[in-house]
Amino acid sequence: MVQKCELVVPYLKPMSQLSKLLALINDATKVIEARTSSDLSLDSTATGKDDALSTPEVREAIRIIEGACAQLVASVARPSHTILNKIFAYSEPACIRAVVTLKVPDLLLDEPQGLHVSEIARRANVDQGKLARIMRLLATKHCFREVKPDVFVNNRLSIQLLSTNGLSDLALHITDEVAKAASMLAETLTDPDMGPSYSPNKTPFNKYSGYPGTMFEYFEGINTDTGGAQGARFGRAMKGWGQGIAALSVVKEYPWAKLPPGSIVDDLGGGVGSITMELYKAHPHLQYILQDLPKVISRAENETWPAQVPQALKDHKIEFEPVDFLKETPVPGCDIYYLKNIIHDWPDKECIQILSNVRAVMKPGSRILIQEYVLQHTTLEGINAGVKVAPDPLLPNYGEGRINAYNLDLDMMVMLNSQERYQEDFAKLGEEAGLKIVKVWDFGDTGLVEFAIKDEDIGMNGHAKVSVNGN
Repeated sequence: MVQKCELVVPYLKPMSQLSKLLALINDATKVIEARTSSDLSLDSTATGKDDALSTPEVREAIRIIEGACAQLVASVARPSHTILNKIFAYSEPACIRAVVTLKVPDLLLDEPQGLHVSEIARRANVDQGKLARIMRLLATKHCFREVKPDVFVNNRLSIQLLSTNGLSDLALHITDEVAKAASMLAETLTDPDMGPSYSPNKTPFNKYSGYPGTMFEYFEGINTDTGGAQGARFGRAMKGWGQGIAALSVVKEYPWAKLPPGSIVDDLGGGVGSITMELYKAHPHLQYILQDLPKVISRAENETWPAQVPQALKDHKIEFEPVDFLKETPVPGCDIYYLKNIIHDWPDKECIQILSNVRAVMKPGSRILIQEYVLQHTTLEGINAGVKVAPDPLLPNYGEGRINAYNLDLDMMVMLNSQERYQEDFAKLGEEAGLKIVKVWDFGDTGLVEFAIKDEDIGMNGHAKVSVNGN
């Protein structure tokens, strides 16, 4: 008689959410270690390019780690403790503003053994005791390192705040006028006039500053003694912003090389052309046009480009054309119209006008590329098809892994009554302007929304195929 053998399977307890988060962190860490040889020690002050940290695989791993670590902490700590930490979050930017204003990172630049806070305070001409407390908070948050009691050195984070780095100007912009304006958010929301308004001069910035015009008018120095200097700082800060969000990913990851030689790229509202300079260096087979307001274009043509990329002028690869994109059409018949951080500055009505002005001069096969944040919901419901969703149990939008998109969305509301947008918002704007989305590119921090003429038959030419398929 043959007896049946029954296989006894031990009960396996399902992984807890905490274990899943830890597994995500562990797996993502292995990806980073395998794909970069960079010294990721916080003690390092090397300021080389972080190219290895900007590849798609590593970017994905980093945002998973950021999101999972924050979610893990929020899950295990006492809720009252976590909320207390959030309430006190103001202190870090306040301290960053202090050390950047005092140029503490610069004072420590050539001091590998560190400086005692008494010497830092002497050179900065401030009180030693107060500065020590500021430095210790930042060192506790891993910005600067305390090597001995009251002796501080730069580290991997503080070195980014040198006065020669645009991130220091960005730090001052955000911790000065933006933070002060944000402090009036509740008062503005409950103001019977400002609260429901989307006018660019009825914002928390206006309530805080008392300035009657828009932020851009303020930065131009119109009827203000201080706005012009802050506007110049804002211009420098935008270089730091591009560095912080790895804006140059567009140079490497959009298929510019597949465009035929001589294809024309119009950088519309491109300032002095920081992105276009990098595009020219990487893709010299293309022709470039830079368009912005007359004063900006004059500075770009006569100062910035001759100093930084004179060869582009000698090769006749760049043209400079002033334009007011709200009132005028850009140069007609370009292959690419590239708009970086333009649409998010404006309410829907003005955005539709800008896109309509471009649509009016596009030729068959032309594309509009809008590089800025593409927001996602924190729930799977409402996520657009094809949008990358974070692995479970992270929030679908990666939570803290993509928090800067939502930080900037609030920045836009506070300063301009404008906003970052979701894919469906971009689609509606395009529809109103006679355009349709053909692809949304994921560049890690930012996205790239690619528009074609609404009634264009995608795939009729090589340019369209490259743009849609990305190969």
